[in-house]
Order: sequence, then C-alpha cells, then structure tokens
Amino acid sequence: MSLFPRVIPGMNFPSLASTPAISFDKIHFRYPTRPDIEVLKGISFDVKKGEKRFYNPTSSNINLHGTDISLLDIGTYRAGLGLVSQETHLYQGTIKENLLLGLKRGIDENDLIENCKEASIHDFINSLPEGYDTNIGPRGLSLSGGQRQRIALARAPLRHPNILLLDETTSALDPES
Repeated sequence: MSLFPRVIPGMNFPSLASTPAISFDKIHFRYPTRPDIEVLKGISFDVKKGEKRFYNPTSSNINLHGTDISLLDIGTYRAGLGLVSQETHLYQGTIKENLLLGLKRGIDENDLIENCKEASIHDFINSLPEGYDTNIGPRGLSLSGGQRQRIALARAPLRHPNILLLDETTSALDPES
C-alpha cells in the first residue's frame, strides 16, 4: 500500500545529486542583529557525507560538492536538506499526516513503519486506539516532548534528503528510551 501526503504540490524542484562533502572556506560571520560582533573568523573545514546555513557568511563562501551554495537555486538547495531541530514542529492532524508532511511523492507504508521503528516510536503509536490515525491535537500537544521528537526523527529521512542536519535531537528524549 502506498501512502501519499494530503497536499501534493504542483511544482517539483530537482533534487541535488548525492554530494561527497560540504566545504567551509575561510568563513567569517556576524549576526544581522549584532553586526559589531564577529562570531566566526576565517573558519575552514569540510563535512564529509555521513558526518555530523541559516545566514550567509559575512565573507568568503560555503561549497557544496565544489559549488558555492550562493550560486544554487535556493529551492533546489533547500529541497536537498532535512532538519530535525531541538524544537519539534508538529501540526493539528494525525500522526500519519505529520509523518508525511512535506513529502512530494508517495511512500510505501512499510518504509514509514520501518522509520518509526528506527526512531523507537512505532510501538507507542501502535499502542494508541487509532494507531497512526490518532489525532495529536494542536502542535502535537497531546504527546510528550520525547514522543514529538521521535516522530520528527522518523519523519526527516522519509524525504531522502542529501544532507540531514540534527540539532540536539535527543534533548527531549527520556533516559530509558
């Protein structure tokens, strides 16, 4: 059985090809709200695929597979990114709808379940009377912070992002899980 997101966007952006590295080359950065304080000063490093921007650098550039990211179409660039942040964003609707959020294609139900198992949330979801079709209320507030975090961890890889950014993704998880 294939599952599809409720809203299917009309315009498709091409995905970035899988990339071996992100290169930071002599990056300088200041927050727009604090331009007097330089928080990064000439930092250079590479991030290889599988290793652990919001703002553009003040000077120099960030390279993705050898290409300055400022030259990339922003929609294409962002379509290749996945993010699980410390603050989880869930919406009024069912667990399944929240897991499928942002997908531009259908997904096999077994893949959805496998991702939930890997995020250690599948057993909890199955324990609910309506399982994956359980309504989680506004912003997912009927769930604990750890449960919301695990749903976000299960959701992110479903898009198959070229780059997956994880920002303190275990901050809301309880010690025993």
